[in-house]
Amino acid sequence: MILHPFRIQFTLLCVAALAWPTVLAQNLSDTLITVVESRLAQSAKRSWELGTQAQALLELNSPSYSVLSPQSLPPAPQIPLNMTDSMNTVLSIAHNVVANRTISNGNITGPQPLMNDTSAGDPASIGVAVLLASYTGQWSKDGLNYAGAAQDQLDYLLEVVPHTSDGAISHLVHEVQLWSDSVYMVPPYLAYYGVIFQNATILFQAYNQIRLYRSYLLDSSANNLWRHILLGAGAEDQGHWSTGNGWAAAGMLRVLATIRNSPFNSSMTSEQTDLINWINEIHTAMYTNLDSNFVFRNYADQELSSTNFYDAASTALMASTVYRLSLIAGVDTYIPQAENSRKVLSQAMPGSVTTGANLLWVPPASSSTSSRPGSIPGATTTTKAASASHSSSVAKPPLPSTTPSSSLSTVSLPSTALGGMSGSTITLTIANGTLVPPAATPQPSFCPISMNSTATTTTATISTAPASQAKRTLASIPPTNSTTTVPFGLTTCIMPPVVTTTTTITAPTPTATLPPDSPGTLVHFTSEGWLTPVVNPYNNGIEGTDSPESEAFVIMMEAAYRDWAAMNASRTTSKSKNAAIQHSSVAWVWGSICIGVVLHCILL
Repeated sequence: MILHPFRIQFTLLCVAALAWPTVLAQNLSDTLITVVESRLAQSAKRSWELGTQAQALLELNSPSYSVLSPQSLPPAPQIPLNMTDSMNTVLSIAHNVVANRTISNGNITGPQPLMNDTSAGDPASIGVAVLLASYTGQWSKDGLNYAGAAQDQLDYLLEVVPHTSDGAISHLVHEVQLWSDSVYMVPPYLAYYGVIFQNATILFQAYNQIRLYRSYLLDSSANNLWRHILLGAGAEDQGHWSTGNGWAAAGMLRVLATIRNSPFNSSMTSEQTDLINWINEIHTAMYTNLDSNFVFRNYADQELSSTNFYDAASTALMASTVYRLSLIAGVDTYIPQAENSRKVLSQAMPGSVTTGANLLWVPPASSSTSSRPGSIPGATTTTKAASASHSSSVAKPPLPSTTPSSSLSTVSLPSTALGGMSGSTITLTIANGTLVPPAATPQPSFCPISMNSTATTTTATISTAPASQAKRTLASIPPTNSTTTVPFGLTTCIMPPVVTTTTTITAPTPTATLPPDSPGTLVHFTSEGWLTPVVNPYNNGIEGTDSPESEAFVIMMEAAYRDWAAMNASRTTSKSKNAAIQHSSVAWVWGSICIGVVLHCILL
């Protein structure tokens, strides 16, 4: 039996469990990921949001049913008992969509999308979840015709939706228009359908659609970045939208993995080579435009401005594709850049953990470049006009003890804050809640101490609050008349103020401290667990908030990173074991030689 290289990788993942605690040290916590999953579940309503949610959850919670895992396709037809909970949300999405599609589509029969939508491509993104529901026998539990729904969606794409003259399926229903987003929505569905029903023609069509879209949208004059929207009577967007490039790379990866894990692997080697090269092509184009912040701009090759802001969403999505390409094809070229981006998105908030400040925030524009088709009528989207204040819905941990904490802080203030001389600085030391005044520094221009009868007195009262709060308390002391000038011989001298400190030690006000990477304690997550800053998913030319797809991208990045880190740990373990074996072998060889020499000498 010949072992498939991809399956060998899966076996090594098990070995990686030995190194797992070390590997996960820099991960986003399970607590935060759970909050992100919750935000995604409550906000995903549009067709592509539901499809992306289903895929993200498969990658994180049910990898054996994700095409990106190194397991043979089709998957196991019966879901193991220990996976029923993790698969529940994905299957619920499929159930709700299929149960309501007749009403959604106006009671029509025959070819139709899984959801009514002005986009032809977006509803197909739910197709993988529907095919899984059919293949794992959910119809026997709820009586829904999942296979029929999947067939209708396929026929709709091939027979009803308009195509270009060379066969590219339009992303819109009413006219031919190609969007880079569509590469994530349609080809992965076609590929999975082809594998489930053992249809090589449909599987090849998945590859062919990517080839056609690339021929239109790739911009060779921009280092092979992909344009966002071309063709049609509506507005084009020939800019190089970062999320659009991420959608394309992620869609290609799913098709690549589907082919590689299928029975058609050996007959489609050239197609796999193309897909690997095309994904790497996008990576090269995108990461060339990554600046020192390691976060992509909304339009990758445009300068930062009020209309072109930093976008954490596309950054997370693109990083996930880098990890996946390394896992599937062994291409590690942009792993360092992906790691930098992931670490930035996991960065702790400096100072206070309660602020939702965004270090990369740029005021959003008031106009948009393009609007997402299929938006719910009357729905509104909040765009960020200022830093938002969020109250976390996550349960708070127990309050800390009110015992004064032991700390040592140094605070430098303008001397006028304590009645000192203008233009100088006083440094105060706070040790365990006690204000220690600075040592006096003799100044030859000061008046003799005997003349110090008109000096002013300032009293400072502090508590054992954190150093940052103590600094604000001291700095708020109003200035007094800080100097007095009196005659002294033929010149003048400066009468120094007398600084008297009265220390009052009080217990700090109990505050609920959050775990190190809870929502609101990270730079790029609000207190409610939303990734920030992000593009408005419904008007991609302006900044938005609370984006469902961005939450899915976080899950994809984390799932891909965990798989990649586990694989990396297994490789390290294997290398260490091999090195130990080699060292042992060398030792035995030298030992044998030494024994031989000794015996030779004895015999002589």
